Amino acid sequence: MSARDLAAFFKALFDGRLFENRRTLQVMLSEGPHKNGDIYRFGLFVKHTPRGDIYSHSGFWGTAVAYSPETGIVAAVLSTRQQAYPTILKLSAELAQRR
Repeated sequence: MSARDLAAFFKALFDGRLFENRRTLQVMLSEGPHKNGDIYRFGLFVKHTPRGDIYSHSGFWGTAVAYSPETGIVAAVLSTRQQAYPTILKLSAELAQRR
């Protein structure tokens, strides 16, 4: 999978093109009763920023993707170095917020 593939998948998710029932995405984005439900939804993290919420998902080995409903931008970042993990998380969220 490439960064472009990952971004296309995330865009399709938020455009409502992955599930027959649009309610599925609504459930994924809703705050559940579980611990840390304010920042972790069902398979997605949410970061509250002054410019709007950012939804993201990441992999342990250097993969991060973020989406901003405010801008409609999806940013996917891949790295071959596990040490880059904190940087790619931050970078993907920052890119998604650009106009």
